[in-house]
Amino acid sequence: MVTIKNVNFSTFGNCLEISNGVVVLRVTTDLGPRIIYYGTTDEDNMMHTDDLGLNKRPSEFLDKNYKKGEVWKIYGGHRLWKSPEDESSYQPDHNKVDVTLIDNGAVFFSGNDKVTGIGKTIKVTMTENGDVTVEHAFYNCGDKPLNVALWALSVMNKYGTAVIPMSKEDTGLLANRNLVIWPYTDVADDRLQIKQDYISMRQDPDCKGPMKIGTLNTEGIVYYIRGDKLVEKIFPKAKRDGNYADYSSSTELYTCKDFIEVESLSELQNIPIGGTATHTEIWKLHIADKLYSDIKALINEN
Repeated sequence: MVTIKNVNFSTFGNCLEISNGVVVLRVTTDLGPRIIYYGTTDEDNMMHTDDLGLNKRPSEFLDKNYKKGEVWKIYGGHRLWKSPEDESSYQPDHNKVDVTLIDNGAVFFSGNDKVTGIGKTIKVTMTENGDVTVEHAFYNCGDKPLNVALWALSVMNKYGTAVIPMSKEDTGLLANRNLVIWPYTDVADDRLQIKQDYISMRQDPDCKGPMKIGTLNTEGIVYYIRGDKLVEKIFPKAKRDGNYADYSSSTELYTCKDFIEVESLSELQNIPIGGTATHTEIWKLHIADKLYSDIKALINEN
């Protein structure tokens, strides 16, 4: 049975907890929203949390458009952003969240932001076996059409490895995969592994600096393995003729000394005034099962 209750978690205040008795998910309601905890009842959180609020970002854009001294805080966990990334992606979200309970879950609404013209909702439901569906939505609350992608970012905990399966399509004389590289990424860094069937990125607290890559993920799956647990994220398979940001990236990985981000993106979408767009992920938590063992063996093959 799936239970839903209000809890207080770490430094983040009130949260809504959704659980089947094994898998536990907590969503902040005093800020965000963030899916701030995703793990098991033993308090093994697969998400990174910035409990002390150390990771924050001021900017002239925030000073000008919100208030002097405003900052964006990462908080950690899973969030919804807009792509392509620019200063307005760092929309502050410190206010209370509107929560509507539904069967086996809830809808979290962060309010309409007139600066970006975007209102965000995250709808979270859990099945009896612990599978989680996260439906992200943008609402155009502004005064002009939008052309944006929905960007679902999961900020995962330290010491794990993210794995993106590579396309197995036989495209003959045409390319069947791509690799997009950010300027600060050192492709010789051993945190990044590019193999015939997968790309992996390992989080290292002792790393020299951040790195980020992207790819057109026609498999529609990405994994994150840490300890004895594996998070499987499933989302729409990328279209080869689709319109994606970041040189046709539908999945991106970013890591630094504190965390690793496992990200999926929708196509760029034209959202008319008053219109909506959605992007859905399904999360599965595997605990030392066959898929966990298979992915573990894959990244340990070196």
